[in-house]
Parts: sequence; structure tokens; C-alpha cells
Amino acid sequence: MNTKLRIKNEFSNTIQIEKSTFICYLRRCDDEESAKTFINEIRKKHYDATHVCTAYYIDDNYQKSNDDGEPKGTAGIPMLETIKKMNIEKICVCVVRYFGGIKLGAGGLIRAYSNSVSEAINKVEKLKLIPVNIYQINVPYNMVSKIEYFLNQNAIIMDRIYDLDVIFKFQSFDENIKNKLIEYTNGKVDILFLENKMIEISENFY
Repeated sequence: MNTKLRIKNEFSNTIQIEKSTFICYLRRCDDEESAKTFINEIRKKHYDATHVCTAYYIDDNYQKSNDDGEPKGTAGIPMLETIKKMNIEKICVCVVRYFGGIKLGAGGLIRAYSNSVSEAINKVEKLKLIPVNIYQINVPYNMVSKIEYFLNQNAIIMDRIYDLDVIFKFQSFDENIKNKLIEYTNGKVDILFLENKMIEISENFY
């Protein structure tokens, strides 16, 4: 199963199809309430639009679409299906249409709303979720520089606490980091695994 993606920033993109203008707005929404708030904002902003069609996908349990007066099944559902096909979660999408005088037909509408969403999602910066391990290490003062150098090369230092020893809290994507540290210090430091959690990083991070 592909890793779910999330958008980083709010974004909008405009396309023209047969003289109609389609403005697609994207926003990261972590729950239904924030999605509904976003939809109301866009409807208020574009009170004069012919249609403001919407779709949000928080997760499999919270998803909804609305055709807003377009023929049934030609706007909201294609928008929602595009979101899911592109593997995006925690997102709300509003597509504002200003009618240009030329009717598109059911097939044309489905393509227009789907393309409006896919083009915007392709352009916006996205984040992916990956697992990271969190550790804590107690370091004697005479080894601090040595350990700090290692951690800066191989991990991300999250915190330092100066006590009887220096306590480093750090995160690493390397599953073998604990063994590497033991080998690096000849077993002279205590390394404690704290937790595994999912974090958001750039889609292009390797």
C-alpha cells in the first residue's frame, strides 16, 4: 500500500475550459470541522460563482463531496475520487466555476472537475509520513564532543539536558543507529529507545 501524502500549504490554481473558469482551492484539514469552515470561507468569497463544488477526505471514515447544483455525480464525486487516487489525506478541495456559456456535458464536467483537482495537487508541495525512532543517551562530559559529532552526522538532536551526565534526546531514521553508537563508543554509553512515531517530511526527501 502506498504511503499517504498531505499537502504542505494552502494553494489555488485556475484553469479555463470552453470559456468556463475553474478555480481549485486546496487546504490541509485535520478534521471535518476545519473542512466545513474552509468550504464556508470559499462560498462566501465566491458568492457570485455559478457553482462551488466541494470534496474532503480526512481518512476512510470521514469523506464527503457536494455537486452544488451541477448534474449529480459530475463534480463532487470525481473530485473526491481524484483526491483518493492521488493518495492524499487530510485535505479539503473546493472548485469554483464561473460558467462561460458553453455546456460541457456530463463527461466534460467530470473531466473538468477531475483535472482541476489533479492539476492543483500536482503543483502543490506535498509531505509524506515516515516512521522515525526516538532515543535517549547518557553521555559523560569527557565524551560529549565525540557523541555530538556522531549524532550530527547520523541523527537529529532534539534536546540536551546537562546533569551529572549530558542527556541527549535524538531521532533517527536508521534502524541500526543503536548498534552503531555502541560500536562507536565501545559500549561506554547507555542508549535507551523511547518510542517510534510517524513524522511528516518533504515528499522528495530520501
